[in-house]
Amino acid sequence: MVIPHHLDFCNVNISKTLFDECLQIMDRGDLEDRLLGQNLFHSPVTLPRVAAYLQQLRSLVGRRTPPFPLSHLESFIIKDFIPLLIDAISPVQEPFPSPVTTNGANHRAQLVRQAEEYILAHLDHPLTLQDLCRVLHTSKSPLFQSFQSVLGMGPMAYLKIQRLHAVRRHLKVADPATESVTATAHRFGFWSPGHFARDYQRLFGERPSATLLKASDRQRP
Repeated sequence: MVIPHHLDFCNVNISKTLFDECLQIMDRGDLEDRLLGQNLFHSPVTLPRVAAYLQQLRSLVGRRTPPFPLSHLESFIIKDFIPLLIDAISPVQEPFPSPVTTNGANHRAQLVRQAEEYILAHLDHPLTLQDLCRVLHTSKSPLFQSFQSVLGMGPMAYLKIQRLHAVRRHLKVADPATESVTATAHRFGFWSPGHFARDYQRLFGERPSATLLKASDRQRP
């Protein structure tokens, strides 16, 4: 491969399983079909941020005394680089919106309604985008597009919101002496305390511990 002298070339190999997990967490169901179909993307506006991150990483690794053990490099890449790369790829947008027939709109609404029913019945069960597609006998792209057109969000974003509401309902009636925020969050699939607390406060305007504390105050004689 011949590279012009003013360009840097970087080859990054990412496990498809790991990449799919990040896509699901970030609710980017549109991206998998795009990459599988084109196997190429060009984004001169956002990719410089990725290049800057890689240059900083190379500089850190090249130090005589790096600020962190090299054995931790993999976790740094998983937590930082892959989400940064995914975020750099803009969502697929059609230049001209295609007309939606009545039958097409009805089909999308029905698909979303079936997905909602299944999600609400399995809020405390492990549930992935692949699971939804398998149960509904569809693929990721039409499911994602249906949710975007009907609810304005992806299916995994909808699932997270419903699980946050489920946690709130549970905390409002929980006994603080026997139940905790962490245990309740784990029950509904939230395993990162920091991310969970941030999303909860963003949606409800208070920390989950405050909701549990209010439940304790209500239970006092």
